Amino acid sequence: MRRCTACGRTRLPPAPICPACRSSASDWKELSGRGEVYSYAIVHRPIAAGQELPFVIAVLALEDAGGLRMISNLVGATPDEVRVGAPVEFVWEDMSADLAVPRFRLASPR
Repeated sequence: MRRCTACGRTRLPPAPICPACRSSASDWKELSGRGEVYSYAIVHRPIAAGQELPFVIAVLALEDAGGLRMISNLVGATPDEVRVGAPVEFVWEDMSADLAVPRFRLASPR
């Protein structure tokens, strides 16, 4: 995650200027990849050809990102398993030999 070194705010998407303090000083902060489901939607109609239905798109609160939320697909979960507050963890989903996409899956409670 991109982090402002002047005020400490994380930001997504990464941007050259901090929206909080307008500083251009920044670095990359490695996150744990853990968080929880903040909100979600179950998609029953395909957006693109070849999608398995239904699938879950979620807004995820990342635990060490300063309140930042990220939108991603939840993989490996049925809609019945998903709930607000459920713990999640980051995974890479291989789309092809040359492309992996960041996703999340349900995690065991800690």
